[in-house]
Amino acid sequence: MLDRLGKFTLTALLGKGAMGEVYLAQDPQIGRVVAIKTIRADLAEGADVRERFRREAQAAGLLSHPNLVTVYEFGEQDGLLFLAMEYVEGQSLQALLAAKSLSRDDLLEILAQVCDGLDYAHRHGIVHRDVKPANVMVVRDDGRITAKVMDFGVARMAGSDLTETGMVMGTVSYMAPEYLIDGVASPASDQFAVGVMLCEGLIGRNPYRGETTGAVVHKIIHETDPLTRPEVAALDEGLQGILRTALARDPLGRFPSAADLARALRAARAGAGEELTTYLARASTRPTRRPGRSRWPWLLASAALAAVLLLGALAMPRLRAARDPQPQPAVPANLAGNPIVLDEAARLCESRPEDALRLAESVLAEEPGSAVAWALKLACLYRLDRMVDFGEALQAARDHAVRPADLLAVKAFKAVLERDREHRRLPEALRNSLLNP
Repeated sequence: MLDRLGKFTLTALLGKGAMGEVYLAQDPQIGRVVAIKTIRADLAEGADVRERFRREAQAAGLLSHPNLVTVYEFGEQDGLLFLAMEYVEGQSLQALLAAKSLSRDDLLEILAQVCDGLDYAHRHGIVHRDVKPANVMVVRDDGRITAKVMDFGVARMAGSDLTETGMVMGTVSYMAPEYLIDGVASPASDQFAVGVMLCEGLIGRNPYRGETTGAVVHKIIHETDPLTRPEVAALDEGLQGILRTALARDPLGRFPSAADLARALRAARAGAGEELTTYLARASTRPTRRPGRSRWPWLLASAALAAVLLLGALAMPRLRAARDPQPQPAVPANLAGNPIVLDEAARLCESRPEDALRLAESVLAEEPGSAVAWALKLACLYRLDRMVDFGEALQAARDHAVRPADLLAVKAFKAVLERDREHRRLPEALRNSLLNP
C-alpha cells in the first residue's frame, strides 16, 4: 500500500472500485482526516478520463452544503491522480438497501436530504448525472440521520468547455429517458434517479433491472412503468403520486425542482396528505414538452397584423410608451424588426427580465447567430437566478460561433458580470474569462 500522496499520509485502504482505490488519510498540516480517491494508472493515461477526474474536483470544489461530500483538493503524483475529500464514517445507501435495514421514514428522510444537496448543486449550475445509492453515504449520530451525496465525477458544470453533449455517462439503471435518448442531462434527470431510488427502497429492487445494458435502456425508454407493479400499487396514494411525478417520462412532468421533491417526501413522511397533494398538484399543472423545444409559443392572428404592429412600433415608440407604461413584448415579424425587439429587450432586462427573455428568445428563433440576443438572454437568465440554463445558453452561444467579446459589448450582459463579483453565482474562473475575452 502507498504511504503518501502529496502532503497526505495514507493510513488505511478503504476500498477498491472500477476507477481506482480509496484510502483513509491525514493532512499532517492541520490534522484533518480525509478520504483519498485515486484513479488507476492505466486509466489515467487517457486524456478523457483525466479530464473527467479533474472535472470532479472542479465541480464538487465549488459546492459547500451539509448534504454534499466536500472536496478539498485535486493532485497528481508520479502520474497518479488523486482527490482529497471529506471522510464520511457511515454506510452507503446501496448497502442499506441491500440489507433492507431502512425504515420507510428513514428512507424518505434520506432521499429528501439527497434532494436538498442536489437542489443546492443545481442552483449553482451543476448537474450530478450519476445519482445512485452507491453515491449516497448515510451517517447515524445520536438518532439523527444525515445523507451526503458524493462523486461528481461525471457532473456537468455550467459554462465548462468540457461539457459532453451527446455522451451518456453514469449508471444506466438510474438514468432518465431523455438522458439516454439525447445524452443531455438536466436537474430533472437527477430527480428521476431519486425516483428510481425511492421505488427501489419501497419495493425492494430497482424497477429497471435487466440482464444486459441494452435491456435496461429499452425498459426505461419504451417498456417499464413501475406504477403497474403490484408492489407499487399496494403503496399509499401519496407515495404513488411521488413516484408517478418523479419518474415521469417527460422531464417537465416531474417536480419543478429537487427542493419540491424534498418537500413532497417530507410531507409523505409526516403523513401530511393535504400538503403532499398541493406539491403533486403543482407538478401536474406544468406544461409538458420535449427538451430543446421553444418555451414561448407566440400566437399571431396573421402576418398582416404582425406587420401592422411592427410598423406601429417603428412610427410611435414614445407614444406607445406613454400610453402603456408596462407594454407587452411584441414578436418580430421578420429579421428587419429584430433590432427594435432587442432594444425593447434591453430596456426591460432589469425591470422585467422574464419579458425581456421572451423577446431575446423570439429573435434567436429567427436569427440564432445574434450575439446581442444571446447576451440579453444570458443577462436575463442570470437575473432570474436560472444558473443551469445560463450555462446551457452560454454553451449554445459558443456552438453558434458567438464570440465572448461580442457578448461583452452588450451593456446588460457586462452589467450582470460586474454584479457577479459581489454575488458570486458564477465560478470565478468563468466570470474572469467572460470579462476578459
